Amino acid sequence: VVLGAAGEGIRLTLPPNALSAPAVIYASTDPINHPIRISFASLSDGLSNAPTGQLLIPGSLVEIVPTVGGRPFTGNLGSPATLSIPYRDAGGDGLLDGVSPPLPAASLRIFTLDTAVGRWVALPTTVDRAARRASATTPHFSVFAMFATSGIGTSLSGIRAYPVPWKVGSGGRFDAAGIVFDTLPLEGGIRLFNLAGDSVRELS
Repeated sequence: VVLGAAGEGIRLTLPPNALSAPAVIYASTDPINHPIRISFASLSDGLSNAPTGQLLIPGSLVEIVPTVGGRPFTGNLGSPATLSIPYRDAGGDGLLDGVSPPLPAASLRIFTLDTAVGRWVALPTTVDRAARRASATTPHFSVFAMFATSGIGTSLSGIRAYPVPWKVGSGGRFDAAGIVFDTLPLEGGIRLFNLAGDSVRELS
């Protein structure tokens, strides 16, 4: 099932035994203005309580409601379904387009809203940077949204560089193609020195 333009919309994949009987699936990619089953109060409560440290990705909110025998199916599925949500990164730089502060695609996670407690629950999520999609498996249907954590710092206090030590070709946990400088401010520079104290590289 594709919600939106072919090849570009939200995708829903169900295994053959997901539902116990023939079903009709309703979906809304704008549950704020066009909800299917969720109340405005429940959704507003959820949106005002984003997961700690997470920012909602605009356009990723979706409500999915299957019906069996004309009634909403609210139980767990026979087997988990897969929900795939696209994101925008036209430049391929690994940062989401149209959001501020900049958010790294690698930090994307899909959450489902537990309306009983008004809390978002993280789902096992994988990010396909080539396809510009995040996908997650879910044992039931509800309201879903994509969130991400910012990799941009506001000061120098949270900067991390890893792996430390960096052991190229070791095959262990310190092996990597390069060193990652994480949680940097938007502006500034990095100077690299060798053990003799000579400046060998400057990155802006």
